[in-house]
Parts: sequence; structure tokens; C-alpha cells
Amino acid sequence: WLDEKGINLHRKAREIAPDTAIIGVGGSTFTPFGTPSEFPEFIIPPFHLYVTEMASIGVMSYSPHQKTHAGVVNALYCAPNKIFEYGKYGKPMIANDVPALKYIFKEYHCGEVVDYPITPNAISTILEKLFSNYDMYSKGALEYYQSVDLIKIVKGILASI
Repeated sequence: WLDEKGINLHRKAREIAPDTAIIGVGGSTFTPFGTPSEFPEFIIPPFHLYVTEMASIGVMSYSPHQKTHAGVVNALYCAPNKIFEYGKYGKPMIANDVPALKYIFKEYHCGEVVDYPITPNAISTILEKLFSNYDMYSKGALEYYQSVDLIKIVKGILASI
């Protein structure tokens, strides 16, 4: 969603906090933040969580990579694992406007959605808000992570079969 608008999140982040770097984790060639050199090679799970633990803010971008109905639905209503990874370490989050994430961010105060149209000023405003209220968003991220009891959910599913 950033690449489509020609937005370089690295530059905007550095304008707000000069010592800020954005590091993407994954083996994909999709680099929405503009600086491929800061996208290391694929890190074998669970070792990518070391990078997550050191992060200040978690960035999630969900957009359809396929121009199909299934591709659009998957991007809008996915069950993103990143929210749990960032939540586990109390990392405030920023994401594009995905209904499920928007609801969770509002309910738990753990992140902010960049509304469309996505502009450098909109991203800058959200980053400033996250850094200015870091403790609140961090606490919300941890509360969200702790609110989901996966073992109980799986047991409930198995019991219903």
C-alpha cells in the first residue's frame, strides 16, 4: 500500500526520529518501504522473533497481491499472525485499513490504522501519535496478546467435533 503511492517510510521515519530504521523480515522481494538493503534474507522461524523483540513499532501491510475475489477477501479478513508476534513483545502497531485490525486497535489501543488515502503526512501523524503515547499502545498490545487463549480456543473446537 505504500509502494503504490510512492511513499518511502524510511525517509518519513527518519524525519521524525533520525535514529530510526525500518527493517523488514522475510524472504519476499516485495519491499514496500523502499530500501531493499534493510530487508535481510529469510530468517528461519522462530529466530525472526529476535528482530521483533528489538523493534519499536510493528508495521503490517495487507493488500491483495492477486486481482481475484479470494485475493481481496484474504487481504481484508485475514487472521494476521504478526499482531500476535508484535503483541507478545508489547510493540505498538501501524497498519493499513483492514477491518479486523482496525477493530482490534480500537478495542485494545494497541495500534493505529492509516486511513486512505495513504500519504506521507498521514503516516507521519500516526508515527508521531504512536511514539508520543508509546506506553499506552505498548500496554494495549500486551493486553491484546494476553486476551487470546489459543489453547482454550483449540480445545473448544475439538470438543465440538
